Amino acid sequence: MERWWPALPLAGVAAVGAYYVGRASTEKEQQDSSSHGYRLRTNLTDENAMRIAKFLAQYAPPLDFKFHKGQHGRLAVVGGSKDYTGAPYYAGMAALQAGAELVYILTAEEACIPIKSYSPELMVSPFYSAQAIAAEEKWATQCAAKVTSRLPRLHALIIGPGLGRRVEMVAVVKNIIKQAASLPKPLPIVIDADGLWMVTQAPEMVRCANVILTPNKVEFDRLWKAVCGEQKRTSPERDIQHLSKAMGGVTIIHKGPSDLISSGVTVLKCSEKGAPRRPGGIGDVLSGIVGLFVAWAEMGVRRQEAANEKNTTREAIYSEAAYCACTIVRKSWEETFLQKRRSSGVPDLLQVIGRVLNALDVPLEKLASKM
Repeated sequence: MERWWPALPLAGVAAVGAYYVGRASTEKEQQDSSSHGYRLRTNLTDENAMRIAKFLAQYAPPLDFKFHKGQHGRLAVVGGSKDYTGAPYYAGMAALQAGAELVYILTAEEACIPIKSYSPELMVSPFYSAQAIAAEEKWATQCAAKVTSRLPRLHALIIGPGLGRRVEMVAVVKNIIKQAASLPKPLPIVIDADGLWMVTQAPEMVRCANVILTPNKVEFDRLWKAVCGEQKRTSPERDIQHLSKAMGGVTIIHKGPSDLISSGVTVLKCSEKGAPRRPGGIGDVLSGIVGLFVAWAEMGVRRQEAANEKNTTREAIYSEAAYCACTIVRKSWEETFLQKRRSSGVPDLLQVIGRVLNALDVPLEKLASKM
């Protein structure tokens, strides 16, 4: 039986094409479909459609046969623990669904087999054992070394999903970030979930511009107290700018009804609708896509530097990458909710991300002609 995903056209792109399962599209459909075969069920603003298309055109590696395995994105997720195995899986799979090619999960020995059983696409390795955790500097250094030995081959590092809150792990994470900061070229580091709790225990570990923090309201409040103490807060926009500056210019994504993004200079606000359901795991998905997008942004910055081209600041590009990632996740979650309603979950979201991204990955000239 032929199945079809009905959809409304994407505002500002093209009102043609449809996603078909069960038969090959005709040559004319392939030529006409500027959204690669999938149309969104709800409209995306012209501004956001253009921003995402522009970001992908400028920074995403082109789909070209000259590339070899891994050049479109090699990421590692430092996370997972004996009790939490889903979070690093969601972060890693989200990055793959958005376009990464190689994703490593570096986790507890006790979590390896469960995570491996979730997907053969993730390369899972242990860097510590929950039974051998020790509050010793030597132990922390040895554990961190199993992660830092991989850093030169990575395009981005994600720390925190499912990592747990063992205080002994703070020294491990601190060591990893210190080694990453010593690399010849900046390595984007996304810190989420339990990684943010560890930052509150030692805020000095992240005072560098290549770090991206993704706190929700509670996590933001903890960061503020750890860094700014009892200093009076004014407005969400001013608060995120102030906290970013106080932490050395890190990029902060303050998740909420609208996502606020700032590297201390300007504030971007992502107000895409999303959906009225908040199951666990959506934040992990966001951290994976942010990791990939800032990896692409860093690749673009290096290409521009190599060509001696004038470019915007690294912080501004990271903020734009974060904004586009937030938009993709919110739109994908809205599309998922429209299909599954109350039963919608993160496994469903993972199946939609690629379709939404492909629908927005259109040539700029075609997009502009429809506006």
